[in-house]
Amino acid sequence: MSFSKAKIQRFNDITACTPSPAKYNVSTQEKIKLGLIAKPGTYVKKPGSPPSSEPGSVHSTPCFQTPSLPQKRKKLLGMSFKSSKSEKLSDHEELRERIVECNNKDLYIKDLTEQIEEMTAKLNHLKTEYSRLENEKNEYEGTITTLQEQHKEDSLRRAKEYKEISNNVVEMNIALKQIRRQHEDLKSENVVDLSKLLANVGKFQELYEKTVEASREELDGKVREFRQKEEESQKRVEEAETRVKQHEEQQEQFLKRVMELEAQLEEIEHLKIQHGHEKEEILKKLDASEAKVLLLEDNLKDVNVLTELQMNEKVQEVEARWRQKLENKEKESEAILKECQEISEYNIIQCEIEKNQAMTKLEETEKCLQDAVAKIEKLEQEIGTLKTEKHAYELSITTFKVTIEVLKKRLISSDRDVEQLKEELEKSEEKNLNYERRCTELSSQLMETETANEELEMQYESTSKLIHKEVKIVENELLRKVELLKEQVQKLSKDKELLSEVLQQHYEQQVLINEAQATIAQSASFIESQEKKQVELETERKLYQVKADEEAEEAAEIRKKYIEKSGKYDELAQQFEQILQELDQARAKIAELEKLIGPYQEQLEAYQHELKLLTEEKSTIENEAKELGLKYAQILGHQNHQQKIKHVKDLKVKSSELFQKNLDLESKNYKLNKMVEKLMKEVDDLRKPGKKMGLRGEDKENMGSPKLVKGIQSPGPLKDKN
Repeated sequence: MSFSKAKIQRFNDITACTPSPAKYNVSTQEKIKLGLIAKPGTYVKKPGSPPSSEPGSVHSTPCFQTPSLPQKRKKLLGMSFKSSKSEKLSDHEELRERIVECNNKDLYIKDLTEQIEEMTAKLNHLKTEYSRLENEKNEYEGTITTLQEQHKEDSLRRAKEYKEISNNVVEMNIALKQIRRQHEDLKSENVVDLSKLLANVGKFQELYEKTVEASREELDGKVREFRQKEEESQKRVEEAETRVKQHEEQQEQFLKRVMELEAQLEEIEHLKIQHGHEKEEILKKLDASEAKVLLLEDNLKDVNVLTELQMNEKVQEVEARWRQKLENKEKESEAILKECQEISEYNIIQCEIEKNQAMTKLEETEKCLQDAVAKIEKLEQEIGTLKTEKHAYELSITTFKVTIEVLKKRLISSDRDVEQLKEELEKSEEKNLNYERRCTELSSQLMETETANEELEMQYESTSKLIHKEVKIVENELLRKVELLKEQVQKLSKDKELLSEVLQQHYEQQVLINEAQATIAQSASFIESQEKKQVELETERKLYQVKADEEAEEAAEIRKKYIEKSGKYDELAQQFEQILQELDQARAKIAELEKLIGPYQEQLEAYQHELKLLTEEKSTIENEAKELGLKYAQILGHQNHQQKIKHVKDLKVKSSELFQKNLDLESKNYKLNKMVEKLMKEVDDLRKPGKKMGLRGEDKENMGSPKLVKGIQSPGPLKDKN
């Protein structure tokens, strides 16, 4: 090896403490280079500086080993104090950031607890809605059963009425057939008499036609009323079908609500699972924070008072905000509940009104049917009376004929026969007033003129003529009645056709009613299935509620733990403030020591440049923390759960990275504290008398020897690089 540039120096040679001004040449000296700064803020050795294990270079190592100078430690002392001060400042900032993160985590835990409370409130609201829906369902089922019973009763009544009408129609047909047979028999038996009576039928027919027209008009009016009632009944049936459809639509709406509730329950389950994972991660973080606290408890114990005040103020503000939010949400939920109740009450009232209208319409139709049945019975009674009158007229005609023949014979034979005829004529005159008057006149004339047979014959002829005229009138009336009966038979046939059409319509209505009943049965089965689903949902809801209660208890425990940890953090903050005070004192000492440093201004400027870099890094870290806070606020106000989950995952990753950085910083802080203690001891040693002056006459080449740098492990800008 060659040491051409190394200066040989003896260890006994003593030089001055500082070199002469002639030797100090700025241009010839090497410029001091800055140290490379790592990301956490620590100093890194330059790649050109040799390690302690390697031999010294030509510029740094002398050929002889000289004793170390105690005055050299002043330079290293300033360097170590500056580096420890910057690192402690960065540690203080990171601690503040960690405190802010802890506060944000507290807010997040509070948000989670409030979300759990909201979910419990929603579950209670769902319970109330479910009970209300069950009550409505029971009411609708009761109304359906009552309507079914009423429909069955109405169908039975109508069936009975139609059976009675059909029986009456059959009886009328039988009676008409009998009348026709009797009429044909009478025609066959009394062809001669009918030929005589046909001349006098005109008047009887006119009267009969008038009565028939009146009866026709009445029947037409009744038929119109009956058709109107049938149309009204059809409209009511259609309204009932529309109501059934509306009920089915309401059931579909209820099904949609149930599906939405199921989806909400699935979302609740998903959120609970996420909450469980987050809770596990929070527990892990709490364990890690406990480890941190154990590390920090040795040095930090006096930060609790200020942080407690700040935390209490923040907690009070946050609690007031969330209470206001909860009150607003409760008011909104109460308003929504009131609106739902009003809507349900309005729907129930409308259903009851429609039900009452349907009942009134059914009662009106029943009354109309009863009136129609009563009118039909009246018509049947009138027909029966007409039949009896016809039969009586026919009998009277036959009796008149017989009596006339008998009178003829008896008048010819004897007066006694005349008296009998008078008595018979008096009996016949009771039925007709004109005939009775003339009979009385004839009886008086016969009593007065018993001897005058001629007068009797004349009177007999007059009476016979009158009787013939009356008989002809009666015959005409009977013929008119027969024609009216024929027309009534035709009308009855038409009525039969109408009744057949009505029966067909009733059959079609009954088919529609059966279909409606089938749909109602299907809806009832569907409602039962939905009830079963609701029961299952209730069981699931109860399980979820139990889980939510358990999670709330766990959250309360986590809160307690967090309160304990926050107290510990406050103590650590107080300790940190004490350390800051000690650092201020150390800074004052360093300022006093810096006054002694004169020729190292460039190194100090380099150190200031490094401080600027550190402050810039600090500002960037603060900006990142602000951005993280803003992102966290955005997460709190976010509505999409998936994005929130992704953002929370990113925050967890960042929190884990920051946690690792915090651990590294804590370890570095611990080491730096030890270094500070050592340096303080060295400063105390230097302040003692008799040790300020040392062997300063040595050359600068000996300052960078590896033996001198053995005890120093934190290189910086104040290191000798000559």
